[in-house]
Amino acid sequence: MNKATSTEKSNKEKQILKIATWNIQGLNKEGKFKELVQELEKYDIDILAVQEINTKGTAITNFKKYIWCIGGGKQNRLGTGFIIQEKHNDKIIDYRVINERLSIIRIKGKCRKLTILNVHAPTEETDEDTKQTFYDAIEELMNNVASFDMKIIIGDFNAKIGKEKKNYEIAGKESLHRKTNKNGQRLIDLAARNNDY
Repeated sequence: MNKATSTEKSNKEKQILKIATWNIQGLNKEGKFKELVQELEKYDIDILAVQEINTKGTAITNFKKYIWCIGGGKQNRLGTGFIIQEKHNDKIIDYRVINERLSIIRIKGKCRKLTILNVHAPTEETDEDTKQTFYDAIEELMNNVASFDMKIIIGDFNAKIGKEKKNYEIAGKESLHRKTNKNGQRLIDLAARNNDY
């Protein structure tokens, strides 16, 4: 076997999982399903975490080669979920809607399990108690994930992390924003407390 063939075989054996997030601002909008499928296919996304689906209740359904695990609230607002390529159906261990802002999925990997927490944080203008309850729920969920699982927290944090030097260790030097807002600081604090960076 030559070196090129060996490298090709090695690359094929690697398990690459493309994970993305998108605040879709309403699944009930005309043409939204079609738009989502087009983007999933265009970028060959394996798992898409979606926020602000704006539908009621919880549903798991198949549509266009994808499994749609989505959960809304009691009204047609908020809601999160996951859209997963059907080829990964046998890898799904668990899917749960925690509330209208949080959902979680656990997937079998080649070497270890993967837990993904999908979040849609309250906006900057939301009262402090609501925001604190939200971040407390994230920490509780992550603390209950098996220690050997790979953990990913993904979604819309409604946060701005600035270019301040104090954030470099956790957020790096690159940012779209000059200043960190309160939600951004909450996110940095969450990452620092849990070594999630």
